Amino acid sequence: MPPGGDGGLHVQADDDESMHMLEGELDVAIGENSFVLKPSETR
Repeated sequence: MPPGGDGGLHVQADDDESMHMLEGELDVAIGENSFVLKPSETR
Protein backbone atom coordinates (compact mmCIF):
# COMPACT_ATOMS: atom_id res chain seq x y z
CA MET A 1 0.00 0.00 0.00
CA PRO A 2 1.47 3.40 -0.88
CA PRO A 3 2.12 5.98 1.87
CA GLY A 4 -1.17 7.57 2.84
CA GLY A 5 -3.04 4.75 1.08
CA ASP A 6 -6.25 3.24 2.42
CA GLY A 7 -7.03 -0.46 2.17
CA GLY A 8 -10.69 0.34 2.76
CA LEU A 9 -13.03 -1.15 5.32
CA HIS A 10 -13.98 -4.76 4.70
CA VAL A 11 -15.33 -7.81 6.52
CA GLN A 12 -13.91 -11.33 6.65
CA ALA A 13 -17.06 -13.33 7.39
CA ASP A 14 -15.59 -16.82 6.94
CA ASP A 15 -11.86 -16.27 7.35
CA ASP A 16 -9.36 -15.27 10.01
CA GLU A 17 -6.88 -12.61 9.00
CA SER A 18 -3.45 -11.67 10.31
CA MET A 19 -1.12 -8.82 9.45
CA HIS A 20 2.66 -8.51 9.70
CA MET A 21 4.12 -5.04 9.19
CA LEU A 22 7.48 -4.94 7.39
CA GLU A 23 8.03 -1.18 7.45
CA GLY A 24 6.09 1.99 8.18
CA GLU A 25 2.98 2.11 10.37
CA LEU A 26 -0.65 1.22 9.76
CA ASP A 27 -3.71 2.45 11.69
CA VAL A 28 -6.02 -0.54 12.13
CA ALA A 29 -9.63 -0.63 13.36
CA ILE A 30 -11.29 -3.94 14.26
CA GLY A 31 -14.80 -3.46 15.59
CA GLU A 32 -14.55 -1.10 18.57
CA ASN A 33 -10.77 -1.64 18.89
CA SER A 34 -8.10 0.38 17.11
CA PHE A 35 -4.31 0.25 17.21
CA VAL A 36 -1.19 1.19 15.24
CA LEU A 37 0.71 -1.71 13.71
CA LYS A 38 4.45 -0.91 13.69
CA PRO A 39 7.44 -2.53 11.95
CA SER A 40 8.12 -6.16 12.98
CA GLU A 41 4.73 -6.47 14.73
CA THR A 42 2.21 -9.17 13.89
CA ARG A 43 -1.46 -9.20 14.86
